[in-house]
Amino acid sequence: AVVSTQSTGAQRQLEEQTARARAEEEAALRKQKDVHTKNQELAEKEFQAAKSAEVQAEQSVKDSKSDRELEIANRMRDGALVRAQRATINKDLADATVARDVKLLKPVISKAEKKRVSGTENYLLQAKKLYEQLQAATQLQGATFDRRIADIEAAIHAIKKGGFEVLLAVELLEAQVLLKKLKRIQKAALEVQKLSQQTIAIMKSYNKPPDVVVQVMRSVFLLLGNKSSELQTWPDILIQLNKIGRDNTKRRIQCCVPEDIDYTAARKVELILCKYDEELVFDTTQALGVFYNWAECIADERLALPAVLTEKHKSSGLFGAARPPPLPEGGMVASGTPPIRKKKAEKKPETKAKKDGKKDGKKDGKKRKKSQGVNGGIRIGGENLPVPKFLYNGDR
Repeated sequence: AVVSTQSTGAQRQLEEQTARARAEEEAALRKQKDVHTKNQELAEKEFQAAKSAEVQAEQSVKDSKSDRELEIANRMRDGALVRAQRATINKDLADATVARDVKLLKPVISKAEKKRVSGTENYLLQAKKLYEQLQAATQLQGATFDRRIADIEAAIHAIKKGGFEVLLAVELLEAQVLLKKLKRIQKAALEVQKLSQQTIAIMKSYNKPPDVVVQVMRSVFLLLGNKSSELQTWPDILIQLNKIGRDNTKRRIQCCVPEDIDYTAARKVELILCKYDEELVFDTTQALGVFYNWAECIADERLALPAVLTEKHKSSGLFGAARPPPLPEGGMVASGTPPIRKKKAEKKPETKAKKDGKKDGKKDGKKRKKSQGVNGGIRIGGENLPVPKFLYNGDR
């Protein structure tokens, strides 16, 4: 009941923040659109006046009767042509700005920057600012869909750098909430990997464990893909917990992403875990609390995704590629930091003696190197485990 009340209170607070953000965003967008509309009207008037002046100047050239009149008329025409060019660029920029279309803005901005006509600076600045805003919104939308920590952080940074916090207030708030959830899952998965065998052994030592132990560990294995029929009793759960090698529990948690979890299983786990308070679980055993925290985080994230996933969701993964390659050198990479790749040493020309040595080696037979862990993965209980995928954050 306490957990339910806290969850309801947090949800209500989030709804209030979203409502405030939406009101601020709508007011800012109305103001921005009003400015763009007024600028379009001014640009249209300027364009019509410039075209009229151009026609009059052309007529003056035709009506000139003396060389002096012709010279004056030509000067007027040249001035009118410059004004018409400026008015045309301003009109195109204003029209594209009101349309709020990236495909229209990009070529118009490029054309204005290339010609550098005096008097178009204000319209160009507004068009460029809107273009950056729309690009930032698109970047954020893609990052939140892919649910990649590094991409979401980069998109949020771009919005703040451009000063679009109010104009994209709702999108920014939603991205920040999602980022917080993803980082919580990242932390929970890391905490599982830090558990020692002795800590887990305390939990395994129960002959008749409390109900909370059975239910939490059953939830963990349901999320990892086990069927309910395989988890009926505590001995059944111990069988899964004692597995080694590829079926090691830590390894399975490392390889688990929300997209791989059955929606029905996540819903079932949510109903199980909501009965227990986090403090009560941690008081039982430390290991149980860590497993509980991971299960709660990963189940919430799966329920935030559609019940039936598209191929896009399945291929994107939670923290980057759904099946990323192992990290080089066994190194761990912080959020958003790509793994450092060592440059290959240049091959030096071999001396004759070395070449002869190689030939002798071929005759005698090469010694096989001792098998090493896959790219220096994390070694736990004699098993070489892959580096957690959430450490990749979208690096391909």
